[in-house]
Amino acid sequence: MKLLALEASQNSEYYKPRYQQIVDLGADLYVLNGIGTDDFWPAARYRRAGSRHVDDLIRHATAWHAEEHFDGVFTFSESAVVAVAAVADALGLPGVGLQAAITSRNKLIMRQAHERGGVAHPHFRIASDVDAALEAAEEFGYPVVIKPTLGAASNFVFRVDDAGQLRERYSQCRTGMDRMIWFNMEVEGIDLELSTSPLPGPDEIADQKRARQLLDSLLERMDPDTREVLVLFEVEEFAIAEIAEILSIPIGTVGSRLFRAREEFQRLLRAYERTFKRPEP
Repeated sequence: MKLLALEASQNSEYYKPRYQQIVDLGADLYVLNGIGTDDFWPAARYRRAGSRHVDDLIRHATAWHAEEHFDGVFTFSESAVVAVAAVADALGLPGVGLQAAITSRNKLIMRQAHERGGVAHPHFRIASDVDAALEAAEEFGYPVVIKPTLGAASNFVFRVDDAGQLRERYSQCRTGMDRMIWFNMEVEGIDLELSTSPLPGPDEIADQKRARQLLDSLLERMDPDTREVLVLFEVEEFAIAEIAEILSIPIGTVGSRLFRAREEFQRLLRAYERTFKRPEP
């Protein structure tokens, strides 16, 4: 059996002993790291993509798969779950699917999935600022747990027993994710916050004709491929897997295009606001 192990960003040599266990069990193990060291694994069975971007990982994995015909792709790293799902889909190998992978990594989307499925779960709320966090805590009752939506190993997860602690811990939790090693090892080019994006939704702007015209104007300026995915996801509300089927493209490509589409839309919106912003009196 030929297996491809993958990390978007190599976590030192932490998983090397586990890889050796796979070899000892009789598998032929190949390793692809997005960012990694030169001599991490035997040269004949080791490659680096040179970046954490999903497009680069898929490109290198696809070329290698054409040579070696892997039976599966996997990871031991929480931070590579999404990357592996995208690569498995691109190679036509078994996997959990990109949507499930993102759900498993984003704590808010995970809670929402539990809620939809009728699974027992604690009360939860997304808090965009400390006032929202305080309001939620007052509703739930102390103590409460505050945690980042992304990350691993319980980094910047706090129990707080009163409003004073919550004010202190909120800023630590909010800023901690940006420097968290697990977060910074995630794959690039796939939006991991699909349900928390600040992108204006169609329902929000439909009541204002001018706003709708603005939306249409910005969409017209976008690249057709990225615009198509954005409209299908945000306006038509298709799931990522459904979009992949509609457009006959891999799920990983849908995720990558959606990420680029949101960046492009926000860039165009900021340019519009700079051009037409009225001076304050």
